[in-house]
Amino acid sequence: MSSPLDDSLRYEKSQIEDELKTLRKEIQECEAKCRKLETRLHHVDGLLGIGQDSPDTVPAKNGHPVLDLAVEILRERNGEPMYYRELHNAVVEMGGRTAGKDPANTLLSRISKDNRFVRPHQKGFYALREDYPDAENVGKRDGSIPS
Repeated sequence: MSSPLDDSLRYEKSQIEDELKTLRKEIQECEAKCRKLETRLHHVDGLLGIGQDSPDTVPAKNGHPVLDLAVEILRERNGEPMYYRELHNAVVEMGGRTAGKDPANTLLSRISKDNRFVRPHQKGFYALREDYPDAENVGKRDGSIPS
């Protein structure tokens, strides 16, 4: 024979199990909704050209375009070139982000098209043209990078 306390505990256990089951189902539905929204956001970014051919990529949290953040970072280095992946990491640390399968390559694509940047000594390393006004880009192809 069960006591009133046992009956009360069994009832409480049943209520908790039902509530957990409901919450787990809601979590699954929310996760599915998040995935759909992330996909839609990715598509809207693509339509806006973010991560494609947009010169600014995605603005940083402080409102500066990503390329402007890269300029700030390189100015702090007093003319010392920086490897593009390290530059990307520094941009991310400052709140910037780029889209694409390889965000560092997206940044590389942008800086290689921007006249403020130059590869003064070796491929993959970038500096500001203001620090190397007479530098030709290393490995430059005719017409590939505006000067």
